[in-house]
Amino acid sequence: MPSNNVQRFREAQMMSKAELARKAGLSTLTIDRI
Repeated sequence: MPSNNVQRFREAQMMSKAELARKAGLSTLTIDRI
């Protein structure tokens, strides 16, 4: 999934990077790298 799609999804869900990382079982650094 291209990063802009991840960002759009996250913003549409009103989620912070930290919240998305926690729900996905990933680190925030990994989310930043996607």
